[in-house]
Amino acid sequence: RIIGAFPQLLTLNLAANLIPKLRYLSEEIGIEENNLGNVIMRHPQILGLSLALNIRPTVDFLLNDALVPVTSLKRLIEEYPSILSLSIKANLRLKLAYLCDSLGMLPQEAGKAIGSNP
Repeated sequence: RIIGAFPQLLTLNLAANLIPKLRYLSEEIGIEENNLGNVIMRHPQILGLSLALNIRPTVDFLLNDALVPVTSLKRLIEEYPSILSLSIKANLRLKLAYLCDSLGMLPQEAGKAIGSNP
């Protein structure tokens, strides 16, 4: 099923590509190793993302700009791993601005809302 959804997986280098991403999700985000498979099944394309250019910057944005509570980040990524594929500039930043500017939410309120109901 994963190969059908993301055939490029077969071209990725295990040591240079897959292991660092899985290690980051496990050690830095706190996703338990027995739950990593579920995360990958929900969004196998996560394995094709750049750790340096996509995953880490998105996590940093969620924590530092969107103010998603650290305690909510793990659950957010487990339930909605495709959030790591979204463009910060073209998607996430605009949505955060809408929540704050148009709806009048404080950044902390927006972060809690994103963390609990992506």
